[in-house]
Amino acid sequence: MQAWRIFSRSLLPALSFSLVAPSSASPIPPPVHPDPEVARTLLSLESAAPPLQRVSTQLLAHYQGAHLTAQLHRKPATLEPVLLQPVAQPQLIVQLTGATQLTLTRAGQRRRYPSLPGSVYLNTPQQQPYELAWRAPAATTIQTIQLDLDPALLQQTAAAAGLPAAPLELQAGPCSEAPLLRQLGYSLAAMLQAPEGVAPLYGQTVAHMLAAQLVYQHSAQPRPLPPSRGTLAPERLRQIQEYVQSALADSIELTQLAAMACLSPYHFCRLFKQSTGLSPHQYVVAQRMQRAQHLLLHRRLPIAQVAQAVGYRHAGHFARLFQRHCGVLPTAWGKPVHAAEGQRK
Repeated sequence: MQAWRIFSRSLLPALSFSLVAPSSASPIPPPVHPDPEVARTLLSLESAAPPLQRVSTQLLAHYQGAHLTAQLHRKPATLEPVLLQPVAQPQLIVQLTGATQLTLTRAGQRRRYPSLPGSVYLNTPQQQPYELAWRAPAATTIQTIQLDLDPALLQQTAAAAGLPAAPLELQAGPCSEAPLLRQLGYSLAAMLQAPEGVAPLYGQTVAHMLAAQLVYQHSAQPRPLPPSRGTLAPERLRQIQEYVQSALADSIELTQLAAMACLSPYHFCRLFKQSTGLSPHQYVVAQRMQRAQHLLLHRRLPIAQVAQAVGYRHAGHFARLFQRHCGVLPTAWGKPVHAAEGQRK
């Protein structure tokens, strides 16, 4: 019987941990966790998990950006041992739902490890192959989001941070203190499941924020993130706002906005939010909604034409966003009560 089974690394999370060498003659007891709630979860996993069997991963949604690829997966409740090879580019796995007990084996060493919702793992091209298996109750729904980052973006971010020009070395394994990575994973997963998908400007912003977090806090030479001080110069901010107003019908790129401010995209995002209270993506959406309100009130244009005029190809997508931001559907915005509100604005 074949001892290893190699699955595609694009469909399975690669996890890396510091391992301890157990006795190969006896089973490894699960670690005693200091949190009683987690300990109870692990006990239920151990007793309720069905026997390991051959299973596969389901791809639920996918996003492909210039520097970031995101895949939303539904994982099986159990996984027989598989051998995972190093990934081609830095990869983050955020567990969204489900609690599992992982068994990891590398160089003959094994360790059991709890993986709960919100767990974040970083995989790197430098890590060694290892075996992964997991167990969970049969009814458990396990969803993860896999984020693959462009190595060129990481090198650009490292250069901006003043790190040496040598290839960036990241610390593979669990990211225990990673609230922003966790938040970005959940936010991107929600967008992937929405009918309209991931907005390009938002996807670009997430890619640069992830790159900065990895370079500053999860590299072999971690350093504190630089403090967010100051704002954009008033003249720079005015130029950017004027550009946004002129380009609402077009695709607005984060790199374009950052270049106008002579800043890296990451630092531009931080200073722009300090200046306006909104991220670039939030600001652009707000401006598009304001333009749409004006067109609906004063031009009486069809919904599809208004959507095109403010940068949305699909009228249904535009209508959902408009309702989310304005409280009513576009068809209701022309009614007298909203017309009066628009005049007061």
